[in-house]
Amino acid sequence: MEVFINKELKRLVRLVTKKGGKVYAVKDFALSEVLKRFGFDSLASNLEVEIYGISHDDFKKILISLGGQKHGDGSFYFAGADIRIPTTPIEISAREKSLILDSFFLDLSNGEVIDLFEGLIDIQQGFIRYVDPDIFMKDTFNFFRAIQLASQLGFEIDKDILDLDWGFSLAKIKKEFLFLYWKDMLLNSSRPSIGMEYLYSTGLLKRLHLEIHDLVGVGQNPDWHQEGDAWAHTKLVVDAGARICRAHNLDEESSLVLMLSCLCHDLGKPVATKIINGRISAKGHDQHGRLPTIKFLKALGINGILAKKVSVLVSEHMFTHSNAFAKEAVASLAKRIHPAQIRELVYLSEADCMGMVNCQKDNNARYGLLALAKELGLD
Repeated sequence: MEVFINKELKRLVRLVTKKGGKVYAVKDFALSEVLKRFGFDSLASNLEVEIYGISHDDFKKILISLGGQKHGDGSFYFAGADIRIPTTPIEISAREKSLILDSFFLDLSNGEVIDLFEGLIDIQQGFIRYVDPDIFMKDTFNFFRAIQLASQLGFEIDKDILDLDWGFSLAKIKKEFLFLYWKDMLLNSSRPSIGMEYLYSTGLLKRLHLEIHDLVGVGQNPDWHQEGDAWAHTKLVVDAGARICRAHNLDEESSLVLMLSCLCHDLGKPVATKIINGRISAKGHDQHGRLPTIKFLKALGINGILAKKVSVLVSEHMFTHSNAFAKEAVASLAKRIHPAQIRELVYLSEADCMGMVNCQKDNNARYGLLALAKELGLD
């Protein structure tokens, strides 16, 4: 089966093959191509390539003739691909990939797949397993990678992985990693709630993001929320946000604003929720949500316009629950949520409603607000 790669890389593959070598795509790109053969959508993927059966010097000559670059770590870059020439046999290189789903080798000359650990069966059965527990435990990233794939693919993480010690040190985890991790899970999963639940069940959520973990067990008024506690509601809202992003074909920036707002929209409930006259009330939770939202975003290294947009959308997300929108009120709202837009607030409100099992609020009023904002030039 042909693998679609650019012309420059095809030329490299031909020259290496002519010298008796093999050019394999590995990790993300290989997995994405294999998944497509099972009917899955493409995953966002970097192209990583490994070369076997040819000497380092011979490959370097080929690459130089094509205008490729050599990195300081001994790897190469050419035609959008990061290229390595492992010194170990392919069987050992595959074992070092940690997760079986990351251990495929895709032959770029003919599309054949080398599957040394029955990964094709794992795809059919929807499982995520490690290759070797000792290798898996060496890198904290592998735990997050397993959750990431579970969220993207809807697969189940094998019990052997879940039974490992997840109490590893988080001291070396950088903000940049956490941001990219959440960004990938929120933007590239149809059901980010799967990854969120694994973060909770493994204890990582409490250790990393107490603001979000505190939603667990927070009661909600059953007149509006028969789905359960604030954590259950938030997971439904995040999944709804993912559907809205796709339905409206939002770009990456707009999608990230919406998804982070969905994740954080009820962070004020742990503080605001009280029992009044025997009924659960969370009055003011939208305003109370601003500070924990900023704290969470700061832990991801998010600041500037993105942080401002998300925090104001959280603090104003209850506005759309009104049935009457006066022009003056809409104009005032537009100023309060700047630099966010009323359209973004409407999308958040729609996701919030979709996260209620018995949502009684249709989209007419919500999109009536958007129409009025558009009339005023404030959408």
